Amino acid sequence: MKHPKYKGVNFLDAEIRKLEQNVITREIEFEWAVKKLKNADPYDDIHKLRKALKSKEKSVIKARRQVKSKIAQKTRKLAERNKEKFGGKVQKRKNIALNQSLNEELKIQGNILSQLKNMPISFAKDLTKQDGKASDLFISHASEDKADFVKSLADELIKQGVSVWYDEYALRIGDSLRKSIDKGLSQSRFGLIILSKSFFEKNWTQYELNGLVAKEMEGEKVILPIWHNISKDEIMKLSPTLVDKFALNSATNTVYEIAEKVAHAVNNA
Repeated sequence: MKHPKYKGVNFLDAEIRKLEQNVITREIEFEWAVKKLKNADPYDDIHKLRKALKSKEKSVIKARRQVKSKIAQKTRKLAERNKEKFGGKVQKRKNIALNQSLNEELKIQGNILSQLKNMPISFAKDLTKQDGKASDLFISHASEDKADFVKSLADELIKQGVSVWYDEYALRIGDSLRKSIDKGLSQSRFGLIILSKSFFEKNWTQYELNGLVAKEMEGEKVILPIWHNISKDEIMKLSPTLVDKFALNSATNTVYEIAEKVAHAVNNA
């Protein structure tokens, strides 16, 4: 006989029919025992008849339980078959949907990676001042020229690998302005001076220019001038000694072009 686990539904149906027939037989035997007890005369052994009736009753209960158990076994078998049949399809659909989702995600990531592969990446140096470390360039300028020119020039120089001393990035709250400027001047290889009308009107910019001129007096090429919204004639009137120095002009060069030329001069000095 097959183990219940390996029995098919048709085989279970046959067993259920057989057990149902057994139930009918047991119920008939039970009814005969009931009638026999009812029709007993005083000479019959009543105790024996009651005992027989009890035995038939137990047989009926057992037969009914067997049918119930076999039907439950069939129900489980059908559930397992449906799970294998339909549940497998559902799981298969889920797996297909998951694979499609993963493929789409990989495609998106592939597109992003291909774009990043062709994207130029530049690494800017730290914009903050680092005590004790020399800078390539000290930027001397008037505060009026920050917004429209100097700030973007400083950022572009940093992108091109030039370490700069720029007050907005170098000065921290509580720093002594004079000491910080003196330190920046002494530790910078070059001084980029943004010559403008405002530049010549400021005391601090004149202080910085004097410091850079003092370094040049020792025989070093230090000053790199940029003309910003100012003419040669105006510079001649304000500082004749600066006119003969080759300078870049913000009127004829973009910020990127100026930064590129300054970086080339600094890196090849």
